[in-house]
Amino acid sequence: MKKILFVLLICSLTAFALPPDSKQSQQHSNMSLSVDNETFINANKILMFVTNHGNFGRDLGSVIGYDYGTFYPFGNMYDLENRLNVSSPLYAAGIWLGGKINDSIHVSISEYSSEYVPGPMLNGTFQTDRPEFKVYKLYFDSLADNPNEDYTNWPVDQGAPVDSLGNPLLKGHQMLWSVFNDADTAQHTNLNSNPLGIEIHQTTYAQYEIGVDTVIYTDFLTILSEGTVQGEVVDTSQITGDEYMVILNYNDTTPDYWTLINTTSGDTLFDNQTSDTSDIIEGFQLTFSFGRDRTLFFEAIANGAGVLDPPESGAFAFQGFPTPNDENPSWEQQVGQGAWGIHTGDNGGTSGGGNRGSYLTFYDRTFRVDPDRLARFEGYDWEIRFTGSNDNPGVGGGYAVNAFTDNLAYWVPFELWRINRDNPAEELRLIPWIFGDGDSTFNLSSYGSFIHDNCGPNGCEHSASGADNDPYTDWFYWQIPADNFGNIVTNFGDSAYM
Repeated sequence: MKKILFVLLICSLTAFALPPDSKQSQQHSNMSLSVDNETFINANKILMFVTNHGNFGRDLGSVIGYDYGTFYPFGNMYDLENRLNVSSPLYAAGIWLGGKINDSIHVSISEYSSEYVPGPMLNGTFQTDRPEFKVYKLYFDSLADNPNEDYTNWPVDQGAPVDSLGNPLLKGHQMLWSVFNDADTAQHTNLNSNPLGIEIHQTTYAQYEIGVDTVIYTDFLTILSEGTVQGEVVDTSQITGDEYMVILNYNDTTPDYWTLINTTSGDTLFDNQTSDTSDIIEGFQLTFSFGRDRTLFFEAIANGAGVLDPPESGAFAFQGFPTPNDENPSWEQQVGQGAWGIHTGDNGGTSGGGNRGSYLTFYDRTFRVDPDRLARFEGYDWEIRFTGSNDNPGVGGGYAVNAFTDNLAYWVPFELWRINRDNPAEELRLIPWIFGDGDSTFNLSSYGSFIHDNCGPNGCEHSASGADNDPYTDWFYWQIPADNFGNIVTNFGDSAYM
């Protein structure tokens, strides 16, 4: 069983913490004029200033003319400039970091003044500030087809995130990005502490979801992840200001369920609930989306010694694959040492820039975002049965088609089967298609040497982990026979096991 905990703070109070008089106008001791205090994020009902030196939520550049710099509910700039609707839940905020280096305490603070300076570090220290060490801003409609200046000048050399094609990577509908560090000793005036030598890449993003007061929206970014929780204030008069904990419980044999606890009072408000929406309680309501997709579930049910009870993992949970108890394959999976997992045919390996390590990639490449493929898959169990051995070729196993080269068949040590879940006696043996390294042998695809375009500089190794030590087999495809009750030949994308 796996538990995921979220801590919620739901309140309706507006609080200000004004700085001491000695810090009201304190600024940075040695920063140049390229310090960026004028960029803000504005989406839905919030406008908030975000700087390139660790401070956020404060209008340090007097852009609007207030000392504070977070406005909620935000309507438009006209209202702010004319002193209408200027309420704020926040006076100032910043990033605080602390730690020990050889038993010496080091702290970096961004409060009313900041101990961070703009830009990335170079050779272990800060750089002289430059105009390009600013806050960059992207919108969902300012990308490749309609690029703004920040998209065109995206600071990849500073570490800004990019997609698989090297283009600026946008999260949400509006995103700010900047980099700063704490390596300038002269900036450390708050607690007179030495720097940690930390470089921070800061991403701030928002969605355009107008019309709903979203209290919490925990998004694991993909529909194949653990799940999401969204809270909506329904009755502000009932809001208590208490803190809450949501526990999502995942179990391989029972439905997913959740528990809500008021951690301030210690009361359990809901226990072991399976509904997608909670009742309204203490002024708010929760909506759940259990993203732990069990359409695919990877388990090894037998090995050379017989049936595995309980089943072992048949894929790698650390990459998001749904497996028994969300665990990786253990040494109990096979007879003797070693373990394997179902995965995607890779495109270069770790050192070669391969990017197919995640479960999301497996899912996308297998079903190609095609509802018809997914519909043909559901309702069945799909089994790889290793009934042969390369040590004794021709005995057991079966034959596969070298479909992408000469279309000739050769022996492989496994069989592919489709099992009807409603009628386990209904089995259909499938035809493997192989995409290999050209030696007409099902093996580890010439691991350790460069053979074909799907291998990186260290040979065929997989990008599932961060090291160049993950060999994988030839790719194989699952083909339904053409005479299967009149169905046409179809395939479900490519995969390979490691």
